[in-house]
Amino acid sequence: MRSLLLMLYLSIAATLIFFFFFLFNEFGTPDVPTGSSSEPVYTAPKNKIDFSQGEFLKIGQASGLTFILSEARTVSHEEMQCLAKNIYHEARGESIAGMMGVAQVTLNRADTEYRGKKTLCGVVHDTHQFSWTKNNQKTKKLDKSSWQQSLHIAQLVLLGVRIKEIEDSIYFHSHKIKSPSWTKNLSVNKKIGQHVYLGM
Repeated sequence: MRSLLLMLYLSIAATLIFFFFFLFNEFGTPDVPTGSSSEPVYTAPKNKIDFSQGEFLKIGQASGLTFILSEARTVSHEEMQCLAKNIYHEARGESIAGMMGVAQVTLNRADTEYRGKKTLCGVVHDTHQFSWTKNNQKTKKLDKSSWQQSLHIAQLVLLGVRIKEIEDSIYFHSHKIKSPSWTKNLSVNKKIGQHVYLGM
């Protein structure tokens, strides 16, 4: 009887593990509302990313960029969501490099405490910085495919993958517009996708 009960418990446990594994792979990291748990997201060691496979080399060659591996970082689930949403609203539909550029600027601003903001959510929701945060975009339903890609790019950048050409960029603007007046004392680092990236 005990053997049967043990087998039953093991079977249930295995089913639950499979279910949650399937759920995570199918739908990715669930959205977490503001004020929820701040559990750290998983950040793998540097050696988990293998540049020798050539994928980053191919992407870099196609876009004229160099990818480097920086220090991985652990952030709260809420911070992860803020980063992914900024990628989604500012660069969805762009190439991997284009989406990574927006993510990298967001991280650079937090690292340099730009305008006194030390967190990713503080950077993203800073006043008059990213237009999507002040209009109806943030209340619209997210496109599932683009959202998943934004989450993956956020994870990739948090694992330490960076674009060398925009290492110190903390600004970007659309390449479709004439350089704004606020860029006059800044250096253009690189145009990637739909944006021009600038640094001090």
